[in-house]
Amino acid sequence: MRRHQEGYEASSGRWGLVPSGMSLKQARRYATFNARIESVEDKPMFRDAFRTRRCVIPLAGFWEWPMRDGVKTRVRIARRDGLPLLVAGLWNQLETLQGALESCTIVTRPPTPDLAEVHDRMPALLLNRDLDARLGGHPGAARTAALESCPPRILSVSVSSPPGSARS
Repeated sequence: MRRHQEGYEASSGRWGLVPSGMSLKQARRYATFNARIESVEDKPMFRDAFRTRRCVIPLAGFWEWPMRDGVKTRVRIARRDGLPLLVAGLWNQLETLQGALESCTIVTRPPTPDLAEVHDRMPALLLNRDLDARLGGHPGAARTAALESCPPRILSVSVSSPPGSARS
């Protein structure tokens, strides 16, 4: 979701930002599927998109694989109330020989205290009240929203069986 005229529009795109001035082939050499909020304004890969092409990416939840007792454990993280997660993102559009290519990335931040044992990063989650700051505000307001919008304890962590294993 991104700003469009007087409202918002929903679009879909390739996950993994293809920055302006770079081809898809060139972008595949870099890890552009996540952008750290701490450096998004400085990294040439993300800087222009952060200034002018911010978006919000809805997710049902996300997965992490923390080590527990020496074993990788798959956990699903979602909102306790079942509502979608709204994640700060960046987008870009390029013209290719095949037509317009839209791409996007999610913005990550340090974890809230309740997720620190799961992973050292998490998507920059937003509450509805911070959408205008994220999508249309000054870059400083957008950065603050990405870092501070999600309060601790609105997420639940559910341990899941690895793919392909029998569930008990």
